[in-house]
Amino acid sequence: MVGAFSPVPNEFYLDSYFSIYVESNCLQPDLIHITEKTFKAIALEMPFILVAPSGSLEYLRSYGFQTFDSVIDESYDQESNDIRRIERVTKLLRDLNNLSFHERQQLQRAMLPMVEHNYNHFYNGDFEHILWDEFTSMLGKLENDFCIRFNQ
Repeated sequence: MVGAFSPVPNEFYLDSYFSIYVESNCLQPDLIHITEKTFKAIALEMPFILVAPSGSLEYLRSYGFQTFDSVIDESYDQESNDIRRIERVTKLLRDLNNLSFHERQQLQRAMLPMVEHNYNHFYNGDFEHILWDEFTSMLGKLENDFCIRFNQ
């Protein structure tokens, strides 16, 4: 059974060309945050399309992941108007849906290097090191702020 509290069976991913995720904060322009939804696509070696705040794909690239801008139109990520951004994602999805089977296979082959890069980056430790460095830096800043506040 697939439901709100059930994981999506992996066979659904095997029959898909893309994962399309609506991030929880998609209408909060000042809060770019990538959730487990996107990382699930990466872990399952799936190309993805994000309905998320403007700049989310660029944010993901800043962590060393690759997106699919050389293969599909990801300009929607630069659209700051929420409605227009969602309209651009909708147009992209219509365009992809209108591709022939052969064109979809070509698209899938073209995205394979990016999918493999993301999977390897996620699992081989690079991403983990980036997150730990960021986390320890944040803790250091908090510790410094705490010491300044209470030592005054």
